[in-house]
Amino acid sequence: MKGYPSIKFYKAGSGEGEVLKHSIDANGILEKMGVKDHKGEIDAVQNTEIGENNKITHGEVVMKTSRSASGKDLFHDATLSFDFAMRNSIFMTNDALTNEQSKVLRNWLDIVNKSIPVSMKAVKEDVMTLEHHFDEITVSEDNLLKHISAKTKNSWSENCSKGVMGVGYTCGLWELFHVVTVGIVQWNIMAHDRISTLDAADILKDYIENYFTCDECRKNFVTMYESCQFQRCERLSTNVSNEEEINWKQLPLWLWETHNDVNVRLLHEERKAAGLLKATFAEEQQARWPSKNDCYKCWLDGGGWKEDEVYKYLSSHYWPRDMLNIDRGSEKKKQTAVEKDEGKKRIDHDISPTFSPKSITAASLIIVLGLFFYNRRRKRYISLRISKSV
Repeated sequence: MKGYPSIKFYKAGSGEGEVLKHSIDANGILEKMGVKDHKGEIDAVQNTEIGENNKITHGEVVMKTSRSASGKDLFHDATLSFDFAMRNSIFMTNDALTNEQSKVLRNWLDIVNKSIPVSMKAVKEDVMTLEHHFDEITVSEDNLLKHISAKTKNSWSENCSKGVMGVGYTCGLWELFHVVTVGIVQWNIMAHDRISTLDAADILKDYIENYFTCDECRKNFVTMYESCQFQRCERLSTNVSNEEEINWKQLPLWLWETHNDVNVRLLHEERKAAGLLKATFAEEQQARWPSKNDCYKCWLDGGGWKEDEVYKYLSSHYWPRDMLNIDRGSEKKKQTAVEKDEGKKRIDHDISPTFSPKSITAASLIIVLGLFFYNRRRKRYISLRISKSV
């Protein structure tokens, strides 16, 4: 079966298993399946450990993350999820990748390499190696793993794992997606070979469709994408020649809206599974990010969003602040240099003589008069000298 986490329940004597959705609670699983005396089974489920190469991330049945981390934790989680995906999600069978799968993977590696910050050095190094050996790595999982650098065992941050060992993959993957979309804006600001927002979104969708192995998550995302939810078809385009940051920012904003929608949908599903009343509007707002505490300027009084403020917040959150300062700083330095040059020109202009027909005429008159009086005075002086000598 392609897709994980995929949990099937088999009743005693039955060869037909039922795929369980969403619930990761042992009590909920067994009670749903009608098992009454299940203490022993609960202990067995709860004590399940995850091996390093296990392709199931225990506890993450849905594409979900809570509040985003910040700083090192965010990039740490995104790095771990990229590494985990390369090790566990590319080859789900023993066959080589198809031409279509290879194309999708190549596009994904290319866009990751261009869009992530240099501070995610481990990812950049792996991507460059994988791209260099691309034909080889698409043949088998062994070939792929051979070209991924060995890393010390590590776990996702508390923000993603919630204290549960081995949990955090999908949370970190969402963080990676957000970093990539914000990074594309940064790339387009600085580079000549720009990436269109629609091409980037298509590459992201293709990667999820082919390599995100949570069946339900994948289907929900692709359905949402193809139905142009959140005005994707109007907001994103293939045009890069005349576009500016105001257009490029629609990519990270679109993904942010999509992610918030996923969080709200999961809230309703979890409450329904728990037998609770439907979530209120206020509870839905609490499931969205950023909260008013995180970004008060992002919210409108009626509960909506200020798009420009949200974009500023996403940029500062998902891109290293020192790199934003460098990018903006370099532009500022250029602007300052231009302003200084223009100022110098203005000063030079102010202190330089200004010639016009009127000024030339006045100057000529002054010179003529000066010469006239000078000659008159000189002649008088010569006459006096002659009279004295006589």
